[in-house]
Amino acid sequence: MAFLINADFSIDEGKHQSMKKIKIFLASSITDLKDDRRDVGDFFQQLNELYVDQGIFFSLIKCESYDNALAMQGIQSKYDDEIRDCELVFFLFFKKAGEYTRHEFEVAL
Repeated sequence: MAFLINADFSIDEGKHQSMKKIKIFLASSITDLKDDRRDVGDFFQQLNELYVDQGIFFSLIKCESYDNALAMQGIQSKYDDEIRDCELVFFLFFKKAGEYTRHEFEVAL
């Protein structure tokens, strides 16, 4: 597993008047790492339960969140925009990284 952080953020004690949203993009093979992707989603849900009272919300963006019909219309450019807009990008690899995952890694750099 690899991750890139695109911006700094800090955690303050106590209640906040506004919620700090930390956008995270999850990149990997969708089919080969389906269970791992689900586990990463569960992890960020648990983090939200811990940090929401401190004014922090982790927003996990996964390609499964998008309508499959959009895939026919060049959805990769939308993923690229999401990656550029995220504070954190997680990459999951097993035996190899596919073409799209490698592309998303380049975008994140």
